[in-house]
Amino acid sequence: MLKLYPKSSPWKFLALPLLVYTLVVLLPVVMTFMYSLTDWNITSKRDFTGFANYARMFRDEYFMVALKNNVVYLAIDLSCEIIIGLLLAIFLNEISRKFSTVIKMIYFIPCVISSIAIAETVKRMVTMVPKGVINALLESIGLGKFQGAFAAMPSTALQVVALADVYKWSGLYMVIYYSALISLSSDQIEAAIIDGANLVQTYTRIRLPMIRNIIVTTAILITTGTLKVFEMPFLLTKGGPGYSSQVLSTYMYLKSFDGLEFGYGSAISVFQAILSFFVLIILRFVIFRKSNLE
Repeated sequence: MLKLYPKSSPWKFLALPLLVYTLVVLLPVVMTFMYSLTDWNITSKRDFTGFANYARMFRDEYFMVALKNNVVYLAIDLSCEIIIGLLLAIFLNEISRKFSTVIKMIYFIPCVISSIAIAETVKRMVTMVPKGVINALLESIGLGKFQGAFAAMPSTALQVVALADVYKWSGLYMVIYYSALISLSSDQIEAAIIDGANLVQTYTRIRLPMIRNIIVTTAILITTGTLKVFEMPFLLTKGGPGYSSQVLSTYMYLKSFDGLEFGYGSAISVFQAILSFFVLIILRFVIFRKSNLE
């Protein structure tokens, strides 16, 4: 059989992308791991300490607080973004297509707005002095005793930050779910309606089970994204007050660039990557195992 091109041709095409990927991804990953094995504050000589930084992490109470906060942050984002995204998608699927495009665009706007703009907007909404929208609303409906500077209160700061992220990204998952819903075949749905199924039953028994794989995929995206979230906690609270809204990425930044503990910060970064990888593997194993059983 005549060969149209030599075996080396694909490598010639891939050489430049592989070189760029190696320089901007693989090399920094390897260097970060090497730094994590040292004690280095950028002004001194790098002293090799082995896995001392990794052992230190699990003795560091503030690291454990950041890890716990990340888990809470994940729980809020995962549940709210999926539920809100599905509800918005169902709403769009049920209204007239004439209006759905405009409403879809309005819902999607937060996804394309800068995180800085959203963070500043949320700050002004939850301030006490001057009174933000949330506090003014609570006062107007007779719930003034629940007013507070929510982003500056240790008991609510993490929730405010997580919900700001929910506000930004729910529109993206709405579009994904909506696209999945409108692509479904109408045969089963029409048959169920003829058999007497109401609107709720057609979604709970037919439509949503049919897009289960899409929902699972978005759950994986939300999980891996939330485990490395940085911008919203940093912009809104910088991990404060105290360590109440500190997550792994902001704690890594705090140790690396404020504390100049680059070795320890690199170890936290490597831990994040390993944690995300193992969570992804576990999710895929559980999902595919369940699919095979079915």
